[in-house]
Amino acid sequence: KADVGYYSQAKHLQDVPVTSIMTIVNQVTFPIFSKLQDDKEQLKRGLSRSVKVLTFLNFPLMMALVIMAEPIFRLVFGEQWIPSVPYFQWLCGGFGLLLVIHNTNINALKAVGKSKIVLLLEIIKRAFGLGLMFLFIYLGFDAISIMWAFAISSFVEFFLNGYFTGKYAGYGILSQMRDLIPNLIVALVASAAAYSLTFINMHYLLLLVMQAITFVMVYLGVMKIAKVESFNYLVAELKSKLKK
Repeated sequence: KADVGYYSQAKHLQDVPVTSIMTIVNQVTFPIFSKLQDDKEQLKRGLSRSVKVLTFLNFPLMMALVIMAEPIFRLVFGEQWIPSVPYFQWLCGGFGLLLVIHNTNINALKAVGKSKIVLLLEIIKRAFGLGLMFLFIYLGFDAISIMWAFAISSFVEFFLNGYFTGKYAGYGILSQMRDLIPNLIVALVASAAAYSLTFINMHYLLLLVMQAITFVMVYLGVMKIAKVESFNYLVAELKSKLKK
């Protein structure tokens, strides 16, 4: 009962950013991909731009939540819910990290009329995830092993979706990895900088504020110095909107 309670609390908090992001992804990408379905080259460019922009936003958000999970739970729920932190970290880092890419791939497949492939993928992914859960339970692992199943399933899902998106939309696994890796590397650098503050003895509220500031400054700073394409694109778009 305790494990279920800790997991439920973690899932409720993780659902807030994830649901918001997924709603935006589904409302924006599917109509755009549908308009481009007859032009494979344009569709490929649209998919590439979507992955770059969405991971630019989602990677730092999920990784920041992983790093700052403990002070967030102390602030929002209190000391008694600290055992929920590992569940929350696995849900954000192991499951939520790749979720925007999964949805982008699925929307692309739907846009090009491959709903049967989407259904088949969902059946395979659900069966694989449930199989992993039962395996970990059978092997005697504790409740956190369900989070391991989520993470492994999400990783496998990336390759399954990427294969079919490459086959039917021309934007496969290697192209997706090439587009998301720069954002992932910068998010990891910012995470390391923010995590280093946990070794300094300070009140959890001060730690939370300092970690948030450090993460944002390092992330945007490295993006600017490295001239990452997604950052330059968003800055250019923002300047254009402000001029108008």
